[in-house]
Amino acid sequence: MKPKNSPFNLGRLGWGAARLLALTLAAALPPLHAQPVATAWVNCASQPVPPPSEAFVVTAVGDLTLSGRAEGNAGAMRAFAPILHGADLALANLEGAITEREASLKPFIPGKSYPFRFPAGAAAQLAGVGFDVVSVANNHSNDYGPDGISDTMVHLARAGVVATGLAGEFALAQWSGKRVAVLAFSPYGRHNNVTQLTQAARMVRLARRHADLVVVTFHGGAEGDAGAVLAGGDETYAGEDRGNPRRFAQTVVAAGADLVLGHGPHVLRPLECIQGKLVAYSLGNFVSAGGLSARNLANVTAVLEAALHPQTGHLQAVRLWPATFNAQRLPVPDASGRAAWLVNWLGTVSGQSVPGWRPLWLPGFEGRAATFAKWLAGTQLARCVHAATPAPECAR
Repeated sequence: MKPKNSPFNLGRLGWGAARLLALTLAAALPPLHAQPVATAWVNCASQPVPPPSEAFVVTAVGDLTLSGRAEGNAGAMRAFAPILHGADLALANLEGAITEREASLKPFIPGKSYPFRFPAGAAAQLAGVGFDVVSVANNHSNDYGPDGISDTMVHLARAGVVATGLAGEFALAQWSGKRVAVLAFSPYGRHNNVTQLTQAARMVRLARRHADLVVVTFHGGAEGDAGAVLAGGDETYAGEDRGNPRRFAQTVVAAGADLVLGHGPHVLRPLECIQGKLVAYSLGNFVSAGGLSARNLANVTAVLEAALHPQTGHLQAVRLWPATFNAQRLPVPDASGRAAWLVNWLGTVSGQSVPGWRPLWLPGFEGRAATFAKWLAGTQLARCVHAATPAPECAR
């Protein structure tokens, strides 16, 4: 199990709180039948490498949309808890508010509007499975207004989970003997803004002066199957400017970021190394019980494990732990390895006109090529977006 972090400062280094002992909530749950299986470790040249022995390991997942009912979250992520606990730093995007308030800022309109609210015990559950940091820089953290955000911060702090992403702020803490800054960005003014590149670079440089390692997360890019392929330009969704993910990644890496982790598109996107630093353009959804889709490409997810050089921050090795969803839209291990195949395939078809595009290729699961091809052929991406002749229903 990883060492616990020391007392931390959050935001403008203005307030402190003691790290509480993480609560282990899974002890009484029934045993799991499937165990996670990972790809091989690879470096920035996509070359297989031995498991890193001297590295700072960051483990990350994408969007967490927990159920609004505590019983709906029972056992969530338990299969992956050893991986999260084994990291030096584990983080995710918390796509909603932890609050008992019932009045949301927006109505629930199926297909159009979804307020996401999680029970107060969710914070302890996140700590119990091993998360150290969550981003609140997304379009759902404000679903229950300023009071909901305040509740979220209080519940997380009490559970010993660091929150990051409010405008002008970043988290700074010590994990495994390293001072690590975590910055989170979104397209919204209440957060550090992913579309304001000059300000983003300034924030990263400020964090760099205080930290040994700098991790950047961002909520940006087009959503859904059609947004899985990275074209390298500006991206929008429902008329909203969602930034230019690759330009953002290049900007923050140049300013001093050691690792860049994307979320928000709700599907996996490719991996790339920029100047020796790993960029994951989207880690998809990881818990969808609260209302996110688990169909088509959104049915595939993964845990990312990145081993960084403890002095330079350069990527030493990376691997994925593929996952899918059960009937409750909770993540379970996927022995077919579709996540690895999907990330590799997206890396091949993405960025074809992007200068210097060199995505990572993850080996492993080679015997599952036919399974992946059959699954991909049935997805909306293959039938409607990348088909030479789109299926008839695509025009509807």
